[in-house]
Amino acid sequence: VHKSALYNDEGFIMDAVDISRHNTVDKLMGKANLQGINLSQCYMIISGRVHLEIVKKVACAGIKMLVSRSAPSAQAIEEAKKRDITLLGFARGDRFNVYCGEKRIDMGI
Repeated sequence: VHKSALYNDEGFIMDAVDISRHNTVDKLMGKANLQGINLSQCYMIISGRVHLEIVKKVACAGIKMLVSRSAPSAQAIEEAKKRDITLLGFARGDRFNVYCGEKRIDMGI
């Protein structure tokens, strides 16, 4: 089972669960649109791998940051770079890998 969650600067907004990681993204964006949430002010966390199609969906919605507990594909990284999306992978606890878009990450240094 996969899960996607939507957050903004104030915290958790909503989530979606499905056996398909792609469906969780679709469900989450649909729920957000029905509630009138401005997705350009949000970031998404997903439990599964990030593939090219997920980056394209997130970009079309205006989301500028995508975080995954797993690895992104090479195509997903390239697409995220092209679309100026911050892409984080292997996010667990207080650790993560930044694949692109590091300008949106405040490391508190």
